[in-house]
Amino acid sequence: MIVEQDTPDMNGRRQLDIYRNGVIVAVVPVHDSISWKQSRSRPLDEPELYPYAIIEYPLSFAALVRSLYDGLPDGTRHGKIHMEYNGVEKATLRAYRPGIIAYEFSHDVRPLGQPKITLTTPTIGEFDVNDVTFRLVEPLYAAFGHDKSRIPLWDTATRTFVMPD
Repeated sequence: MIVEQDTPDMNGRRQLDIYRNGVIVAVVPVHDSISWKQSRSRPLDEPELYPYAIIEYPLSFAALVRSLYDGLPDGTRHGKIHMEYNGVEKATLRAYRPGIIAYEFSHDVRPLGQPKITLTTPTIGEFDVNDVTFRLVEPLYAAFGHDKSRIPLWDTATRTFVMPD
């Protein structure tokens, strides 16, 4: 899954390619999808990544991969999910979830400081979609200086993401 800055040829479109060799590529533009609800006064090259989208996209992608795995014979259900965030050097990601005071008044918001971040996790057999998503989201939050306890929507008791209605 590739998340990148919008380019004129993307024109805000999303892309999903599935290849016969088992490779699935999803391309998601930052400004249309990942920095939803960003203030219009904020420059486009400084996206504020929206926590729900940061979780929802890999969660949905992992669910798609898991669904495809279910149709494969035993012994062939293995691979990895590889996510890239490109062109996000000036991007920020707040801890916690929108709507609570700790999120709204975060003082520890800082730009990523690198043009690209790559996250990879293995998927083997009947993998747990929530666990795989957490393994992708946790290092992303860490790259922005946040502890895993600040990842929103993660229920530590059930080890699942609880998405809002």
